[in-house]
Formats: sequence, C-alpha cells, structure tokens
Amino acid sequence: IEIGGEVEAGLAAQPGELAAAFAELAALDRDVLFLLDEVHRLGEAAAHAVAWSLRSLLDTHRKRIKVVATSSSAASYELLVTGEKRAFNRWFTRATLEPLGEGFVAHLAAITRKHFPRHTVTQADLLAAFAALGQSPKFLRDYLNQRILDPRLDHDSALKLAALEAARESGHE
Repeated sequence: IEIGGEVEAGLAAQPGELAAAFAELAALDRDVLFLLDEVHRLGEAAAHAVAWSLRSLLDTHRKRIKVVATSSSAASYELLVTGEKRAFNRWFTRATLEPLGEGFVAHLAAITRKHFPRHTVTQADLLAAFAALGQSPKFLRDYLNQRILDPRLDHDSALKLAALEAARESGHE
C-alpha cells in the first residue's frame, strides 16, 4: 500500500488534523514508513507547534511508524535537532552520505547538453560553480537555472547570482 500526502509550509492546519491523519494511519494496522522531506523546515519559528505535535505523534506511534527524514540544509538541520528546547533534540539518527562530486556534475552536464543543446553551459563551468558554491547540489541547480533561463548569461554573472541566492537562503546576505 502506498499512501501519499503533502503539507505545504505556511498553510495552517485545523486543530486535531495531524492527530486525525495519524489515527487513520494507525487504523491501517500496518507498518508505515513516514518520509519527512526538508525536515529542517520544522526548525523554523512558524513551525514550532507543528514540530512538537509531530514529535509527540511519532513517539506515540513509534511501534508501527518509522521515520526517514531528509534535509538539504545541514546547518538548518542542526538547529532542528540541537538544544533541549527543540522538538527533535537528538531524536534522529544521522546517516552521512558521500558528498556528490565530479560524477554528479558530469551527469548534470550531459543532461543539460541533451535537453539544451544550444546553451553554452560546459562541464568545466559546472565544476567551477559546484566548487565555488560549496559543493551544494541545490546551489549548483540555482546556478544552472540562471544559465538555462537566460542563455546570454555568462558563467561569472550566473555564479554571482547563484551566490547571492545561496547567501539569502542561508541568512548571510
């Protein structure tokens, strides 16, 4: 059985809505793998109540519901799980993955050449941008988006825009 659901950040749930969803999952009387994508968003001030409610529900249903959480921001993830007043303080077991490298960049370059053959984005450009942007796949995607959306944009200009976006998203403008 596969059940899918999604909650958009910023949309307020009705009181008891999350508990009702967990009750429905429990009623299935099956083991459930619960995927929390971009879990670091639960560390934001606006998500404080949701984070605590979710933590309580996951603790209550821990025998049948197992959680896999993903985060694209190591720094924001650390804020979520560090500190006694955080809902998920020391709650997750962290699995460190091998950093993406040249193979990842070569793949992006091949996909870009295939789908955008007239663009001038080269693998060398992508490697340089990946290194300059802290080897962040998300920030490299921002760079690539800049180049694809505006084919006249050169490497340095796109890199500057991607770096500004990375700084803004990281709170370091």
